[in-house]
Amino acid sequence: MVSTDWAPPAFLVGVGMLLIAVCCVVVALIWGDCFAAVEYQWGLAGNREAPAQVVNTITTYHRRGGTTRQVVLKADGSTQTIQVHDGELFGKLARGTPVRELLVTDRVVAIRMGAQELPIEDNLQWLVGMLAGIVLGVAVLIGGIRAGHANGFFTRGAIASYQSTSKGRPEGIVFVGSAVLFLSAFSIVLIEFVTGGVPSLPVVASVISAVAIGGGILAIRMARMLARSMSVRHCRCRANSLRP
Repeated sequence: MVSTDWAPPAFLVGVGMLLIAVCCVVVALIWGDCFAAVEYQWGLAGNREAPAQVVNTITTYHRRGGTTRQVVLKADGSTQTIQVHDGELFGKLARGTPVRELLVTDRVVAIRMGAQELPIEDNLQWLVGMLAGIVLGVAVLIGGIRAGHANGFFTRGAIASYQSTSKGRPEGIVFVGSAVLFLSAFSIVLIEFVTGGVPSLPVVASVISAVAIGGGILAIRMARMLARSMSVRHCRCRANSLRP
């Protein structure tokens, strides 16, 4: 936890609960399509094809950079707008073009025309990032509750007092976990930007493992430095108390 003399634990508990709630809502919104798309890309789920027709294609250029590409498809008498990756096939999807939908659990995961295939935007980095936000919210919530129990729940300065006296701090481990997920999400964004596709399961597992190992080493070093600092401070305080 970041040391603060003004925030009562109740404030941190509220922030943690809000962060968890917001991230859970976002995960719920993107989970279905994201999970189906990743399952298909990683070969973990079977798929079926269904006929469809292109109604329109939409390209949106954002002021801060980046481009969003959407395809409006008509299938079974209804239309659906899906966001897709950039690819050669996108430029060939003219209005009225017959295509095939690739479906996993009734969710469109790709568009196929002949031998070419255009995957949907999987939002894998958002899914990992929101999971990191949930873990971070849990860490803030745990820290606020533990500080409140130790120092009086609404007492100002309780967090700083709690940090200087408590040991172990399980929320610190949770913070490391959230940092690992955040950095992994950022790495996935870079990989998708460079490759133009969804990273494979071994690549994602390797990224998370590498970041976790690095985070663990850094956390151990920081814990040792903190222990040394606390030891030196304790010796100085003891020496000062022994002075006549």
